[in-house]
Amino acid sequence: MNLLTPNPMHPIKSLNARISTATRTLAASVTAAILCTSTAKPCTSFLLVSKDSDKIYARTMEFGVDMKAQVALLPRGLAMTGSLPDAAQGKQWTARYAALGMNGFGLPVIIDGFNEKGLSGGMLFFPGYAKYVPAKDAPRDKAIASWEFLAWVLTNFSTIAEVKQALAAGDVVIADTVQKDLGVAPPMHYTLHDLSGASAVVEPIDGKLVVTDNPYTVLTNSPDITWHQTNLRNYTTLTAGFPKPVKVMGQTLTPFSTGAGMRGLPGDQSSPSRFVQAVALVATLQPAENAFANVQNAEHILNHFDLSNGSTGEYSGINGQGTYELTFWTAFSDMSNKRFYFKTYDNQHLRCVDMKDFDLNAKTVKYLPTSQPSAPEKLTP
Repeated sequence: MNLLTPNPMHPIKSLNARISTATRTLAASVTAAILCTSTAKPCTSFLLVSKDSDKIYARTMEFGVDMKAQVALLPRGLAMTGSLPDAAQGKQWTARYAALGMNGFGLPVIIDGFNEKGLSGGMLFFPGYAKYVPAKDAPRDKAIASWEFLAWVLTNFSTIAEVKQALAAGDVVIADTVQKDLGVAPPMHYTLHDLSGASAVVEPIDGKLVVTDNPYTVLTNSPDITWHQTNLRNYTTLTAGFPKPVKVMGQTLTPFSTGAGMRGLPGDQSSPSRFVQAVALVATLQPAENAFANVQNAEHILNHFDLSNGSTGEYSGINGQGTYELTFWTAFSDMSNKRFYFKTYDNQHLRCVDMKDFDLNAKTVKYLPTSQPSAPEKLTP
């Protein structure tokens, strides 16, 4: 399958027809990409759609700090408040919808997950590009921190269209509030997917929340999404097909063995390379019959991006703590059936949490542990 041939079961139409116009010159963006990706936390995310139209949002979480992640259920009716410096309170709201997913540092937030209406999304590192509103200038009745934005989206909206409407109305601003465990205001951009098949990216550019439609559904890290979409033009000759023999000076040359397709696909772990890799793997994936089969498909794709402890070659300490960047978790949101699947660095067994098992009207947030090392299953004759 050539990448220019659309897969009818996936919202990718054409690498040429759907590429957005770049907002920066290519030369300036390449320079910025080199500077930014050297410190970026290399997360990768995408959406898969099965033959029966079930949707799976999948992502890896690579980071240099163990966030002590838990699975968190934010119930309906939960009172939520945005964070500002010096423990000041920002925007206040009440959760309209329950949301389920992974948190960090014991906070009532969602780093990636979904809500009861099937809207899903994740936060990915966006260094060198994320620019928030200075906290001193942010209106308190609208201000939230960068790590709270996805929780605000998932507890308030059922579709991307609704999110766009709220952002256009200026219902929220992200202030440059420092997260105490990290010692910085985490630079983030956000990927969103809904049950209609729509995908979009929200990015804090010069203090404004810019929404960009994302037909490829893939998101990695810096630069911005429009740069990544434009960069795909460099790879329009990629194909998954096996190359045919060619004649050179009367001699027939045949490819070695199998796997000779995708020649020219970048293989490093930089954000631009991972974006191209993910688009290629998602675009050529043969559609699965149902949601769980696509969870398994997503596992195979995300294994491609898995980082072992030390493979990045750089120690990534933040706020006096840290480690080599590694894949702390891999997560899969079954948006259609409201199940959250995940595996962790110390436990590669796939685990599942079903939203139907929770009281969505509970009075408090429910947390489930994820650190559960397991021994290999022993088979007996």
